[in-house]
Order: sequence, then C-alpha cells, then structure tokens
Amino acid sequence: MSSLRRLNVNTGESVESLPLPNDFAEDIAFDGDMLHQLTWTSGRLLHYSLHPLTLVGESSFGHEGWGLARHRSHLLVSDGTSLLRRYTSDMQLVLERRVLCRGLPMRHLNAMDVVGDDLFVVLWCTPWIARVDLRTLRVHQILDCTELVAIESPGNVHHILNGLAHCKSRNSLFVTGKHWSRMFEIALG
Repeated sequence: MSSLRRLNVNTGESVESLPLPNDFAEDIAFDGDMLHQLTWTSGRLLHYSLHPLTLVGESSFGHEGWGLARHRSHLLVSDGTSLLRRYTSDMQLVLERRVLCRGLPMRHLNAMDVVGDDLFVVLWCTPWIARVDLRTLRVHQILDCTELVAIESPGNVHHILNGLAHCKSRNSLFVTGKHWSRMFEIALG
C-alpha cells in the first residue's frame, strides 16, 4: 500500500504518514504551501496541506502518472514515455512535447525535480538521471548512478533508482530507489 510520509532527513525516520489505500502513488511536487501527489494508473493528482499532512482535494487527468515536478506556475507530468506535459495546478493542459536526446525521443521519464531551468529526471529501470533543458526539452547531461545502485541493491533488478529531490540550501540532489534503505546526496556543481 502506498503512503505519503514526512521523513527526518538526517535519520530517515518517518515523522508523519498518510496511507493511500487502493492506489499506487508516484511522484510529489511542492506548490507554495501545498503538496501534490501523482498516482500511477488512476489518473488522479492528490492535493495536500502540509502542516499537518491532510488531503484537501484532487484533480484528474487522462493518462498514466510517473513523474511530477513544479516549474514556475506549472506542473510537469510524465507518463513513462518521452512526453512531458505542462499543466496548470488544476490540471488544465498547457503544452505537450517530447524530450529529446541527440535528436531521438528519451523514453521512460520517471521521478523528477526542477533546478532553475533544468529538469532532472530518473530514467526508469536504468541507473541514469537525465538533465533536461526546459527551454528546449533536450538532454544536455546524464548523471550515472551505477555505483549508488550497486551499493544499495547489488544483484537485485527490482531495487531500482526511483526517486530524487532537489535541496536548494545545499545545491544537491537527494536520490533513492525502490526498497532502498538509504538516501544518497549528489552535489550539483
């Protein structure tokens, strides 16, 4: 069963938790004093207040939800393909374009976060994070997390890299994965 949890970043201990019964939760994004949580197949975007974590509403959309991030006043949503959709916070579609790497569609866009005008996005079932210029939707860097995957899940193909979040105060990315016991920090230079 999926849940939304507030963790102590230093210990990884769960401080607060809200279950999400009967649905498979995916990525989250902050929007001021609100938090949005994407669901995988039900086409729901859940809206929460932060203190305490409380479900306050939901919106719907017509595709799978894999990755979610906030860029300025819009929400960016991926569906596991190369498409990146830009929505208003109430899920009105503004723009839909493909992410390209060397002119070819970059598939399996998953968990993501925005840093300035760059989108960092985990490429599902790989040890890679793509850095995408949001002005052109072209990949301009690949972060190879093979060593982190090997540390946390040696030989287990199901324990994949699957989560990231930008830490503004440290200018770094926190990364984790499915069934990982740890979170790693990557400094952005």
